[in-house]
Amino acid sequence: MKTEKQRIAWWQRGLSFALSVAMVVASTPTAALAEALDEVGSEDALVEVIEDEVVEDEGEEAAGDEGAVVADGEDDGDDAAEGAEAEAEDESGEEGLPAGEEQVDEATDELVAPEAAPEEVAVSDDEATAEEAEPAADDGAVLMAQTTTYQADLATNGAWNSQSILGSDVETYNSTRDVSYLEAHYWRVTMSSAGTLSVDVWAKNSALRWWISRYDENSGSLADVAGINEKVIKAGSSDTQSASVSAGTYYVFVVSNTAASGNYAVRAYTAKRALSKATFNGKAAANISTLANKVYTGAAQTPAVTVKYGSTALTKGIDYTIAYAANKNVGTASITIKGKGLYSGTKVIKFKIIKRSIKKTKVTIGVVSWTGKAVKPKPTVKIGGVTLKKGVDYTIVKYKKNKKVGTGKVVIKGKGGLTGKRTIKFKIRYNISKNGSVSGYYRIGTTTFTKFVFKKTKKKMKARRDYKLTVTENSSTKKVYKMVGKGKYYGTTYFTFYK
Repeated sequence: MKTEKQRIAWWQRGLSFALSVAMVVASTPTAALAEALDEVGSEDALVEVIEDEVVEDEGEEAAGDEGAVVADGEDDGDDAAEGAEAEAEDESGEEGLPAGEEQVDEATDELVAPEAAPEEVAVSDDEATAEEAEPAADDGAVLMAQTTTYQADLATNGAWNSQSILGSDVETYNSTRDVSYLEAHYWRVTMSSAGTLSVDVWAKNSALRWWISRYDENSGSLADVAGINEKVIKAGSSDTQSASVSAGTYYVFVVSNTAASGNYAVRAYTAKRALSKATFNGKAAANISTLANKVYTGAAQTPAVTVKYGSTALTKGIDYTIAYAANKNVGTASITIKGKGLYSGTKVIKFKIIKRSIKKTKVTIGVVSWTGKAVKPKPTVKIGGVTLKKGVDYTIVKYKKNKKVGTGKVVIKGKGGLTGKRTIKFKIRYNISKNGSVSGYYRIGTTTFTKFVFKKTKKKMKARRDYKLTVTENSSTKKVYKMVGKGKYYGTTYFTFYK
């Protein structure tokens, strides 16, 4: 077990390497990564974090420079050690260690803490055995070990690797990539043979920029990859870039595009997974071509479809897109699910929209004011929160008893997505709400009203049968009465008597 100061010194050395490489890339992205790797010791200088300890490369040769780092930490005294310890705690939340890589739980699509690495000595690529370097059968690329906090090796097997970026540490970005790389991340992908390299980046909650460069071991420089350009991804969106590449080492650079911090996920792969091998709503692609019928609603219908590849639940917008067609009116609608990123192919599922009885709609007609003539109020027909249209969803057949005060009727007939007929009742009442519609008289020498008359009919109104009268204001200067219609009358009016 290393001492506390030794662990801090190792952490400082790992961070120094990451910052050295990053700052060189920031200033001269076409030539500097190799020089930084040579100066710092290339991959042999990387440190692998294993269960709160730092595992050193075997042999005295690797320990030479490391001992110097430890000695420098000791010369700085307790204050320096405490400062480094505090810095390490800020980065990782654990004493003396850099932040680890988060992972995405494919079943829940949530970021989870990384599992502790197995206790084994980290080796460089040159020391890897032939068995370790052999590419996976389905992707043709080498799965490499985790290295430092802000640099990692990315497995080309399509699994998401997640990380966070502190956008507040990233300076203003411009076309020359003059940017602080204090929190820039870069992922290494090793292609063991020529093929198609694809990389997906998912900006979960903060906008970011990303690009891919190839490391040329002969010239010791970074070079752009033909067909791949620098991209900006909005928060909550994903992006994919693919290119035919030769065998070699490639770097995926990710940097925040805003002042806000955020999480992102990245994955690489050499072959896509066909949706023909996925399941839709729990059924194999070959066994599902239709969904249950839907009843007409007047609105576009978008029945949910869950997509899984094996036990992995795919994410709409990240792993596939979904489009609906002809999904509003009666007839056959279709759902087109198209693979995105790691997933390819298209699956079409259909469903039918059938007619609805007009009796299974909500029809309302408000109180209608008496005019002395036949009234023809328009009904409001709804299915849930959707208001249907006259002439499109229904027609009015005829009105009945729609002239006198009382109960009128209207007959409507379904059209388009509705079928059948329905009779709706509505009320016809004397409206007292209009100014001057009611005359009021009061006793001389008092502030009490004695009688009211509805002017249009010249009929006297009877208290408690035709109206309810209450006093709403009674001051030293005036008295206000509120009248609410009842029975054959409806609406509200006010009378003011000035003292």
